[in-house]
Amino acid sequence: MKRIAIIGAGESGTGAAVLAKVKGFDVFLSDMSPIKDKYKALLEQYQIPYEDGHPHTEELILNADEVIKSPGVPLTAPLIVKLMQQGTPIISEIEFAGRYTDAKMICITGSNLDDGMDGLCAGNSAIMSVALVILAYFSSHAGFADYFNIMNIPGCQELVVFGAAFVGALIGFLW
Repeated sequence: MKRIAIIGAGESGTGAAVLAKVKGFDVFLSDMSPIKDKYKALLEQYQIPYEDGHPHTEELILNADEVIKSPGVPLTAPLIVKLMQQGTPIISEIEFAGRYTDAKMICITGSNLDDGMDGLCAGNSAIMSVALVILAYFSSHAGFADYFNIMNIPGCQELVVFGAAFVGALIGFLW
């Protein structure tokens, strides 16, 4: 049985742990911070061993066949460096979950567009707005709407124009 270690027990880390357990992996989850009670309850429901509130127990992570790392854990963390040195594959929660779906996906897990709070807000708003512009564009065309199995909304081309202008303004702000 393949062993999966998960570092980070937020919503996506706990979700990845449950998915791995359901798919038949030997799972261990570790978080240096206290895990929220609702996530602990879920881990206990699925009988997933975990640790929290203290430094990671390296022996329980270094022996994993693959590690799922939270985006909040830097690649420069000593444990991550050790895992990379020994050649253990390190993936994100979304990469792991993506193995188990046939859905078409556009995934954004982080952003380096920030130059403080202004850039953080404008950068993420621009990314979100591009996605909404694409959705509005596809919704306004019957053929695309049918292909992507989304609602056809005739006349929503105006939203595409407004959204594109909004994205342009945000990018101009960041420039």
